[in-house]
Amino acid sequence: MSKSGIRWAAVLAAMLPAFAGQAVEPSVWLGSDWNGAMPHAIRLRLDAGGGDLRLGAPLACTVPLKRDADVYVVGLSVAGGAACDRLLGRRLTVTRDGGEMRLGGVSAASLTLYPAGDATTAAGAQTLMLREARGGAVELALDAAVLGQRSGKWYQYGAGGCQVILELAALKPGQQWHVFTANSNGGRCDRLVGGTIMLAPTSGGLPVVRDGNGGAVVLVPK
Repeated sequence: MSKSGIRWAAVLAAMLPAFAGQAVEPSVWLGSDWNGAMPHAIRLRLDAGGGDLRLGAPLACTVPLKRDADVYVVGLSVAGGAACDRLLGRRLTVTRDGGEMRLGGVSAASLTLYPAGDATTAAGAQTLMLREARGGAVELALDAAVLGQRSGKWYQYGAGGCQVILELAALKPGQQWHVFTANSNGGRCDRLVGGTIMLAPTSGGLPVVRDGNGGAVVLVPK
């Protein structure tokens, strides 16, 4: 090797440790957790120093994570919420299992998360025109979304007309759950905040809707 080649080899060797210490590209993983019949999305973002964890609506809060050897320590919530406050100081574990990840420490059982770009985490767009059994017309407009993203709107027509934003909370084969977020413009929609919409072939083509108190919202085709 020439003298100039030796000098370049020495320079590259000196640079490698510096590159090795730089932050790696963030890795984003998505999944769902359940509180009884109520789901919420989980979004985990990891980088070399830690990352952050978001609990989706209706909890809607985020905590920072700091890496400590093989675990991630939860810091003070950066987007308020009692659910995230309860995680302060908790030590989370992450384990790769093929194309999945196991997240431990958030719930009693470990959670299964999937890469954010995985097509299995997406729900398609559709619009349903419905009517409450008590009379009011309803439009359910769903957008294509991944877990934890805005997934559409619920429009309530008639007296006390209103609308509320939805978020995709959970997916299973042939089933999807959307949560009514706190982003409501009032009126009759306030009763829905924190409730859910479930769509599945077994529901007869009609969504199964629960309000924020768990009560059934009975719908019929328009």
